[in-house]
Amino acid sequence: MSLLQKACYRSLGVCAALFLICACAHQAAHQSDAVSESETLNISGIRKLIIFPFRDMSQTMEKDSGIRCPFSGSMFVTGVVAPEAESVLTDGLMSKLKGLKKIDAFPAGQAYTSSFSDGGRYKFSDKQYLIQIARKAGADSIMIGHIYRYQERAGNEYAVNSPASVSYDLHLIRVSDARVLWSDRWDETQRSLTENLFNIGTFLERKGRWVSAGELALSGLEKVLKPFEQ
Repeated sequence: MSLLQKACYRSLGVCAALFLICACAHQAAHQSDAVSESETLNISGIRKLIIFPFRDMSQTMEKDSGIRCPFSGSMFVTGVVAPEAESVLTDGLMSKLKGLKKIDAFPAGQAYTSSFSDGGRYKFSDKQYLIQIARKAGADSIMIGHIYRYQERAGNEYAVNSPASVSYDLHLIRVSDARVLWSDRWDETQRSLTENLFNIGTFLERKGRWVSAGELALSGLEKVLKPFEQ
């Protein structure tokens, strides 16, 4: 074997090792995007789950303002929220939960949700009102989320001036005692491979494209809702 061939093989080995290191590092880094805010989910007592629409928390706040989640107390920074954000996330959530074998998940319906909103933001007292609605519907648990940022990309799949960016949370509340059983959040702004070599796994998964805000949001739901696939 020539010296040139040996050098080529060494280079290929180094590249392969770097690829594996980046992929593993990316996996660890990406898992931190969705941080669980409560103990491990136990869905054994959940049988009938009522799904309330996601709510836009930015409507009465200036962009880049700090806001506290009414259910978990976690802090978020608001941003632009596109008009379709609520329906995209709510429909996506319903679609992913309706296939659960042990849980009957169903939407709250417009008649329920139109009477307790206040400029698109929840008050702390709204939890009890949601529980009243859930009891009337015969539900033992509630699923509800808040949107803090849902900014569409400026550009197309292969060239952007600014990438898509989303931030939202999700909560599971038990009706019997109003306890928040589980909370999670997703916050991602797509970055290029050159900006962050650790995101090579997601880069390949998205085929090197700049995705839309909807794709970014729904890919987050896939990961956030993993505990419900037990």
